[in-house]
Amino acid sequence: MADRVLFIFAKEPRPGQVKTRMCPPLAAEQAARCQRAFLADLVERLRSLGGVRIVLVAAPEGDAPWLERFAVERSLALAWQGPGDLGQRMQRLLERAVANGERALIVGCDSPDLPLAYVLSAFDSLSRPGVAIGPAADGGYYLVGSFGVVPPIFTGIAWGGPEVLACTLARLEAAAVEFTVLPSWHDVDDFGGLRRLARQLRAAERGGADHGLPACARVVGELSDEGVAL
Repeated sequence: MADRVLFIFAKEPRPGQVKTRMCPPLAAEQAARCQRAFLADLVERLRSLGGVRIVLVAAPEGDAPWLERFAVERSLALAWQGPGDLGQRMQRLLERAVANGERALIVGCDSPDLPLAYVLSAFDSLSRPGVAIGPAADGGYYLVGSFGVVPPIFTGIAWGGPEVLACTLARLEAAAVEFTVLPSWHDVDDFGGLRRLARQLRAAERGGADHGLPACARVVGELSDEGVAL
């Protein structure tokens, strides 16, 4: 059975350069704090899967000191995204993984509450050559992965637009590549998404449930104390 590798794409959480769609009402530093919390909780949850090699894939290359420290503290492998647009960076990673005979998934750090069952389903679907796609509610995707084939889906895409998923699926069908579509999930990439996450955390706490997102809960509490209406 092929090895399982999960790449987490992350940008150095500098104020003013991450989570900018949350600003306003958040200040740049508050948005960067959210990014750090999302990544911390996502990594801890994914580490519980077992049998999965996790690689933090950082940007910008050679200039991500917070991410480098984060990787060391959590004993994570660190790689660099390298040059090019998002599609070129993802394609390079999957090409290397395919060449190594690995089942490879790529996720971002915009979904700290991503169900682990979806990740496992994606790996299971890659027990044979093909592609796994996890649709995001905004028209993009929260996960993409492949085994045995690098699909023709990473060039000429308007990244960040509402047609990313539709264009990707159309290309897979045209290329006759076998693919699996996972259940839809949401990103937390704007203030509305942050408020939804805050409601989810409060509901879990009221019900005495373990939401498994301690860093997110801490930041939501800090923002509330700072006067942010969540």
